[in-house]
Amino acid sequence: MGGLYVLHESASGYALVEVVEFEQIGSQLQEAQKAVTDLARFSRAVKLKAFQPFQSAEEALENINLVSEHMVSDQLKAFLEANLPAVKKAKSKSISLGLIDPNFASAVSEATSFPCRSDETVREIIRGVRVHFSHFVKELGGGTIERAQLGLGHSYSRAKVKFNPGRDDNMIIQAICLLDQLDKDVNTFAMRVREWYCWHFPELRELVKDNYMFARCAECIGDRSKFEEDTVGKLSEVVMDEDLARAIHKAAQSSMGMDCSTVDMHNIMSFTSRMVKLAEYRKQLHEYLQEKMGTVAPNLGTLVGDMVAARLISKAGSLTSLAKCPASTVQILGAEKALFRALKKKGNTPKYGLIYHSTFIGRASTKNKGRISRYLANKCAIAARIDSFIETPTTKYGESLRDQVEERLEFYDSGKAPKKNIDVMEAVAKKLREKAAAEEPEEADAGEGKKKKKKRKLDDADAEDDKKKKKKKKGGGSGGSGLVAPSLGVQGFTDYYLKYGQTLEPSIPVAELFQPGEFPHGEELEHPGEQNTSRISSEELRAMERLQSDLYDKVRHASEVHRQVRRWAQSWIKPGIKLIDMCERLEQKNRDLVQESGLQAGIGFPTGCSINHCAAHFTPNCGDETVLKEGDVMKIDFGTQIDGRIIDCAWTVCFDPTFEPLLEAAREATNTGIRCAGIDVPLNELGEAIQETMESYEVTINGETYPVKCVRNLTGHSIGPYQIHAGKSVPIVKGGDATRMEEGELYAIETFGTTGRGHVVEDMECSHYMKNFTAPHVPLRMPSAKRLLYHINKTFGTLAFCRRWLERPDGGSSAVNGQKGRQEKYLGALKNLCDVGIVQPYPPLCDKIGSYVAQYEHTVLLRPTCKEVLSRGTDY
Repeated sequence: MGGLYVLHESASGYALVEVVEFEQIGSQLQEAQKAVTDLARFSRAVKLKAFQPFQSAEEALENINLVSEHMVSDQLKAFLEANLPAVKKAKSKSISLGLIDPNFASAVSEATSFPCRSDETVREIIRGVRVHFSHFVKELGGGTIERAQLGLGHSYSRAKVKFNPGRDDNMIIQAICLLDQLDKDVNTFAMRVREWYCWHFPELRELVKDNYMFARCAECIGDRSKFEEDTVGKLSEVVMDEDLARAIHKAAQSSMGMDCSTVDMHNIMSFTSRMVKLAEYRKQLHEYLQEKMGTVAPNLGTLVGDMVAARLISKAGSLTSLAKCPASTVQILGAEKALFRALKKKGNTPKYGLIYHSTFIGRASTKNKGRISRYLANKCAIAARIDSFIETPTTKYGESLRDQVEERLEFYDSGKAPKKNIDVMEAVAKKLREKAAAEEPEEADAGEGKKKKKKRKLDDADAEDDKKKKKKKKGGGSGGSGLVAPSLGVQGFTDYYLKYGQTLEPSIPVAELFQPGEFPHGEELEHPGEQNTSRISSEELRAMERLQSDLYDKVRHASEVHRQVRRWAQSWIKPGIKLIDMCERLEQKNRDLVQESGLQAGIGFPTGCSINHCAAHFTPNCGDETVLKEGDVMKIDFGTQIDGRIIDCAWTVCFDPTFEPLLEAAREATNTGIRCAGIDVPLNELGEAIQETMESYEVTINGETYPVKCVRNLTGHSIGPYQIHAGKSVPIVKGGDATRMEEGELYAIETFGTTGRGHVVEDMECSHYMKNFTAPHVPLRMPSAKRLLYHINKTFGTLAFCRRWLERPDGGSSAVNGQKGRQEKYLGALKNLCDVGIVQPYPPLCDKIGSYVAQYEHTVLLRPTCKEVLSRGTDY
């Protein structure tokens, strides 16, 4: 028996038909095409050899999936072997099996050893079998075959849509596109709300500048004629400023705006509420996108950042498509127009596309930008392939790839040879295998086994604590003759500035170590948000920065002074030192290195050395004998200014490892705030991110565990010329003002973590004072108050000062007063200036007694192209 057999994979089962008029049909293709539409002719040409139905919908879906993937199931193989002639009896290959798909035909031939073919004649025969299938299998008549096809089609489509559900790269592409659209829509709607509501309450426009905050205020106020006194409290929660809320209430009572009918006001409020909800949804969508990136492409996101990675995936179309791209394509992905323009005009092709927004290329020198872009594109291609095909997502490969790029940058600068890629990848793979092997026995253990492990860990921890206690006893206590451990939270000391030619105890003014324009830069980071991705490569914005080079030089100069002073201070601050001696020594070094010259250069504000439950605004007055103890937690906060440009930076000192989690919480919360800060970023978003980071820590003190809380009524702040608090506040808890950060602004990002109640109050003797920036002109009757005000104006201006400075021989500045500036019997005059509102006292701010507060702070400049953490150093 020989001839042609044809396999038809239907929704109901496998059908095998035998072509009995093979010569006639095979010789004339046109005749075959005519025959398939004529049942009488077609039924004479072929006959059904065998039919094997599927027993269930699941079995049908499984077999059709295998067919679509060109794989032969055991069921199909058994069906063919049972109904086709044996191959050994057909050595002349007079028989053949026809299939519609050439690739599937190759798979069947390999699995069963039957000769297979796939050509136009076979396809026409299968078309006829499909048309007349219900004639060959009588049971499939009456619409049964159509229902089976519909059900299998739906199941197959659902399975394809659900394929690879954990990777969700399509969701990332849609989320980025939606974010771009939402940014445009929210801004448009906010302007419409502003214009519409201002017909009713025009004074609100001047009181509330931010569009989003304006919409929230309008939603809270509604009809201004119904805005009563009891609503002011609710409004103050929205604007986070009780004085502003009362000013709005006062303006509403005497507003010149038009009255609105109930219907008109209902429409205004309805639109306003929708705009506010849309802005809140935009924030949620951004968080959703970041979460998805952690699932889809953790290694690529770790290497170049989530936003750049998401852009690469979106441009490529999917993570799989990006993984298939060579490194040369990844390098110029996003610069297609520039590439085609260069090819057309025979110019230089672009060196980079979307990957330019990574910080690596910006940090490379001009001559090395092309080299590092090729290297980074190579690593991006590797990371994309790992993310696309790895079974268990991990960031370990991305971290190693990022370290390799860092090493390559160092190689360009110093010539130090980087590690080989194969060695790095093998090391990561080995660590992951060891980790997986270690986790398997732990998962197998249960019941008593787990309890024993926990007990053993506790015993080990106790033994470790005993070792630490013994070491501490050997080291000695506060004020003893033994060795004292260095303060926690900092690394290294004078090694930082010695490399610049500074002396061991800094004595050379920083301006003599660097030429103008060559002061060290701070840490440069990309602005967050999709709307800011093009800033770092914009030539126009770079030109704007060059116009501001003098300003940048001043703040970098002040930052370098701060870094050198604090690194030197970290080398000698030890338990047993008097706080007043510490502050005087630190401030004198600050004056020396900045070359103090009155208001042109000097100290930005008094040195804060708040201890334990005291959070801020404490510096010792004359006669204070407070001594630093080994078990204290001290916040050191001092500033440097040049031409009124203030650098505000703080860190926490402690010597007991017990408090390390508290310090780490404040340090990481500050870093979180810095990462989230940027142009057009709402301030309340920073507060929420900071609080989430801070409150993920806890600290155990004397056997009792305390959750670390944010001090909710302390905030960061914007900084202006000669104005330490320039008006904008950076909250460290969720909620608050949605005012956006703006280009060119200077911010002090600071966080306070506490084991207490998370709320500070004014307590203890006041030492900090500052002349109000908008101080009114008030006639003074006390001659001593007039003399003191004159001294404050010429020595400090609107910069903060302390009582200890007034009692110095130079009155706070030798450049201004020489050694004849000491103020005698000034407390009454100072109180008079405070009472009339010219000078503002700032008493120490304290949490409950017995608690501990930690603080970290950095100054951040929002440049047009990027943000620069001016005060960042190698210590923190």
